[in-house]
Amino acid sequence: MTDDPVTSGRHGRLRPVVLAAIALPVALALAVAVLGVIAARDMDAPVAQTGPLPLPPVSAPDAASSTCMRLLAALPSELDASGDAR
Repeated sequence: MTDDPVTSGRHGRLRPVVLAAIALPVALALAVAVLGVIAARDMDAPVAQTGPLPLPPVSAPDAASSTCMRLLAALPSELDASGDAR
């Protein structure tokens, strides 16, 4: 009986090194797939948008009028997240 370098034993079982060479890439592929699913799930989660809201400039020809000045004076200086004036 000749010894096959890949197999050993009476029933032709694979050597542990060959099993490791097969199992490690399979385990790595599974790990990458699981991480991909987890990362995709996190990307779908809504992101809280905080910070100042960018506003484009607008034309305001009556900005210096007394009506506009009274309105600006009546506005609060800041709003908190719930919309209450400070």
